[in-house]
Amino acid sequence: GVGILLSGLFGTGIGSSVSVENAGLLALTRVGSRRVVQISAGFMIFFSILGKFGAVFASIPPPIVAALYCLFFAYV
Repeated sequence: GVGILLSGLFGTGIGSSVSVENAGLLALTRVGSRRVVQISAGFMIFFSILGKFGAVFASIPPPIVAALYCLFFAYV
């Protein structure tokens, strides 16, 4: 709601979330810096412009993506 909007306006980077996965990921990586979020956003914007880079991810079969989700969410 309003708290998330205000945290975004003031540039807290991670923002306010009630998601348990965010707390687990923060504990796993021990990275709570706003700079990481800014650099990651820059990478996502840059690679979204390159169509061939997106085509590589689109060509991954759904069972492989599901296996990766299971692996990554097991860490969180």
